[in-house]
Amino acid sequence: MSSEQATMSEEGPIPTDVKTAIVNNDLLGVQVTDENVALNVMVSFLNVAQKRGVFSFDESAKIWECIQRFIPKANQSDASAAPPTNEAVAP
Repeated sequence: MSSEQATMSEEGPIPTDVKTAIVNNDLLGVQVTDENVALNVMVSFLNVAQKRGVFSFDESAKIWECIQRFIPKANQSDASAAPPTNEAVAP
């Protein structure tokens, strides 16, 4: 597979068409070719359900706890960083 057709993640290559389908919420069109693609599609469906208000706060927290297990450590530090504030920075 060429570098244009796939990008690397910690688990292995994720085909660009799968990433595009996930971003565009075209999850039904994704071909599930391996465990990594299956996991990405399931997590994407969980995100869709959450946006629709399917889960309670407690359920959402538990799902997020589980999803964090699959996020590489470098990305976790970025995700847990404090949100930017509206305070002006002194020169």
